Amino acid sequence: MFRIASLILVALALPLSAADYPAVLLKVDGAELTVYPPDAKTGYYRGSRFDWAGVIANLKIGENTLFGPWKNGHNPENNDDITGPCEEFGMEAPLGYVEAAVGETFLKIGIGELEKPKEEKYRFFHNYKIANTGTWRVSKVTGLPGESASIEFRHTIRTKSGYAYHYKKTLSIASASEGKHLFLDLRHELINTGEKTIETDYYNHNFFNVNAEPIGPRYRIEFPKVIAATAESKFVAPAVLKEATFTFAAALPAKESAFGWLTAPDGKPMGYDFEMIFAGKEKGQGVRMRVNGQGQTVSKFQLWSIPSCLCPEPFVNLKVEPGDSTSWMTTYHFRASE
Repeated sequence: MFRIASLILVALALPLSAADYPAVLLKVDGAELTVYPPDAKTGYYRGSRFDWAGVIANLKIGENTLFGPWKNGHNPENNDDITGPCEEFGMEAPLGYVEAAVGETFLKIGIGELEKPKEEKYRFFHNYKIANTGTWRVSKVTGLPGESASIEFRHTIRTKSGYAYHYKKTLSIASASEGKHLFLDLRHELINTGEKTIETDYYNHNFFNVNAEPIGPRYRIEFPKVIAATAESKFVAPAVLKEATFTFAAALPAKESAFGWLTAPDGKPMGYDFEMIFAGKEKGQGVRMRVNGQGQTVSKFQLWSIPSCLCPEPFVNLKVEPGDSTSWMTTYHFRASE
């Protein structure tokens, strides 16, 4: 039988730092996961780009803290002032954007209706005015104390343009007790309750860093098979892409970035699975994180890094007809590294 697991809410009067925003702490043996719930008035993230459901502040495993802040300062309404394995729908063109006139609204899944200004095209990095946030519901944290814990977010919205959906996202963490490895699952379900087909892209940004250590030789990404970079990619030194591994020969210089698109050697889209690795100073002090996408077919794979974070970003196309639904899951499997 499932029981109520540990739940800690932090709510301070003056939100000036990450610790001052309402948060939920999921605790299992060997790990702690801090999550910011959606809130249009006091939430840690109120921007117009990323999904508000289940924003992960950090994950603590032993002596390592993963997915911590990667920017100096924080503005909750800024488009990318967010942390963790955050997700975005409609990076290229949100639902209804093309049809909307100036002053009308378009829809970003996991956020709500945004007001369209006078502009030539959609800009994912722009801070759009949010006209309607829909209805959010957050479940109780449930699980087996010490062994598992989860929290569920539900977002419901209906627009005058004919788009409507019910979106559910569940974060679940299972402990590493009894010799088992730690797992983090992000489960999604999208039900089209509107009159129009929902057709959009979706990806996970994976703002990966460990203990706030700058990106350099201690970080790498490993893929199950040999990969290649497209001609447009800018993986210049110290970034090194060799066969199935992406790493850095030296620390990534300040204000520099590595960016590009990865494919299979024949130029076709690659699979979803990969590993993010941080090497510890001593054997067993680092962490390996295998990422697996279930129910997801990659359309393109972007990789971006600056000195404060390393981001493998698999993109997936979604299409849900009126009355239909789709579901998918991303699993993070953690274990100690060399």
